[in-house]
Amino acid sequence: MIPARKALVELARSLDGVGMTSSAVDYLKLIGDGETLSRARELATLSGCALTVRGMWRRAGVDHPILCTPYRTGRAVTDLVEIALDSQALVEARDELPVVYPGDVVIVGGLGYGGPEHVWTVLDATGQGYPDATTSIVTGLDGGQRCERGQQVIRVKTHEITGVPPVDDGRRVRWVIDFGAVWRRWGRPEAA
Repeated sequence: MIPARKALVELARSLDGVGMTSSAVDYLKLIGDGETLSRARELATLSGCALTVRGMWRRAGVDHPILCTPYRTGRAVTDLVEIALDSQALVEARDELPVVYPGDVVIVGGLGYGGPEHVWTVLDATGQGYPDATTSIVTGLDGGQRCERGQQVIRVKTHEITGVPPVDDGRRVRWVIDFGAVWRRWGRPEAA
């Protein structure tokens, strides 16, 4: 595994349980880095799945211009897709789940794709093709989860992706973002 992937996965694992009730300062620093405190608090009321990925990429040393400017409300997933396109890192999931590696980002759902849009970061992909060719058990880090008090929290989750085309929790898998390609294009080597 390339050092940048390894570092990103270590960062991701360290974020399990970080949220507005457990460690608000850490959560706000992750999703609102470079924003005013009031803007970061505003972001904490939004679904945090793609904001979590943006924050991890910034912290890991991905130096794309989108990540260096203030966040534009409603564009978190779009921003990730634009960064992926700029990096030639966007892989469409058609008839099967593309091969995923730790650090990659999976995008599911959206209008016409079975439910709300959601993104998560792959932590462990050793269950690809298990227990059969059309099923994969993949561990991921999911922002945008809710704690018992209804506040945003980041959690490690197990995803069972099944079928043709691939579906995760009722939502169609649309794309995978190859973090290695993002890193090769926009990574700061000193950050890895």
